[in-house]
Amino acid sequence: MSDDFEQKRRRVLRAREAIEGAGWAFDAYVKKLTAQWINEDSESRREALHCRVRAALELKAELAAIIDEADNDEVIREHRERNRD
Repeated sequence: MSDDFEQKRRRVLRAREAIEGAGWAFDAYVKKLTAQWINEDSESRREALHCRVRAALELKAELAAIIDEADNDEVIREHRERNRD
C-alpha cells in the first residue's frame, strides 16, 4: 500500500475519532438550545434557536457522512486493488 493511501487512511481514522469524541459537545449544544427554545416567548427568537439546532444537527451528520464516504472509497479502492492482482 502506498504512503499516500496509508496517510489518507490515518486521516480518516483521526477524523472519525474526533467526530465521535466531539459528539457529546454537539448533543449538549443542541440540548441547551432546545431548552432555550422551550422557554422563549418571542417567536422570532424561537425561530432563530430552531435554525441553530437544525444547523448543529446537520453539521454533525454531514461531517459523519463525509468521513463515511471517505472510508467507503478506501474499501472500494482496496477491493479493486485485490481484484487486479
